Amino acid sequence: MRVISHDRSLLTNVCNRIWEIEDRQLFKYKGNWDVYKVEHHKLLLNRISQFQKNRKEKERLEDLLFRIKIGKANITKSKSKDLHSVRSRIARVESRMPDAQPGSGRKAVQAKISYDGQYSDFMLRVKDFTLMINGETKVENLNFHIEYGQKIAISAANGAGKSTFLKLVLHKAGLIPEITYADYTGEMKISPSAQIGYFDQDLQLSDTNLSIGDYIRKKYNPPENHVYGLLRKYLFEKSQISTFVADLSGGEKNRLQLMDLIEGNYNFLILDEPTNHLDLHAVQALEEMLREYNGSILFVSHDAHFVDAVADEVVQLQELQHFAIMQYIN
Repeated sequence: MRVISHDRSLLTNVCNRIWEIEDRQLFKYKGNWDVYKVEHHKLLLNRISQFQKNRKEKERLEDLLFRIKIGKANITKSKSKDLHSVRSRIARVESRMPDAQPGSGRKAVQAKISYDGQYSDFMLRVKDFTLMINGETKVENLNFHIEYGQKIAISAANGAGKSTFLKLVLHKAGLIPEITYADYTGEMKISPSAQIGYFDQDLQLSDTNLSIGDYIRKKYNPPENHVYGLLRKYLFEKSQISTFVADLSGGEKNRLQLMDLIEGNYNFLILDEPTNHLDLHAVQALEEMLREYNGSILFVSHDAHFVDAVADEVVQLQELQHFAIMQYIN
């Protein structure tokens, strides 16, 4: 059986071989994800060390070639042989070298998400909450609250209303239109101090008719000389400044939403499957950013490792369609 997956739980619990394509080469590892992490790190360090040795040898030979050429007008037959010999040695060294340092192709947004402003002790309070979708009760008697700085994950089966619940919170905050297919009874209270940033799993961005450059200018109004800096920070090529938002790939739209979370100065993040369209290295970078974030997070994710890395607590769907809050043990 062969599986292509970014699910680290699956790679840990099912796989006994991992093949990885990196730097245009195929590397094969015996063992699961946990073994791979150790072996990949050791191999990468060895490849980097060998690359640096080859680079130094190439620089030494190129310097030797230059010094031989100094007296080219009076070149002798032996010097001609020397030139040919050094060029051949340089070619052999180059044949052993990749185009760039091993691992340098693993690019992920490296930034800090933080909030600098006022906030209250709580961000969200839900009491005696019952959720109906198309007239069918999905959630009953939901009670929990999010204090400032807490990071809460919602766990439930597909179709149980996780994403709809997030959208109802956003509608309550006045950030999106009414959810016509869903309704609820009970209390939902959002802190007046809440500054909410939202990640949409469907990547429904506004202003998709704009180019990336114009999108950045409209949303953040930066000095013109900072527009290209934002492009680079979020791993867009300079040439993409005129690419329309509608034409971006899933991963690129993900980074555009991430830009909003980082640049927006929010104290409450609501994230619906934020790891969609990200490779493993980008997911791990996102985990680090969210762990260090000083605000509150309410999120949905099917990535068990991601939940384990980010969540303080999990609101988990229990039997009889009742939600109960439980401490999440990492």
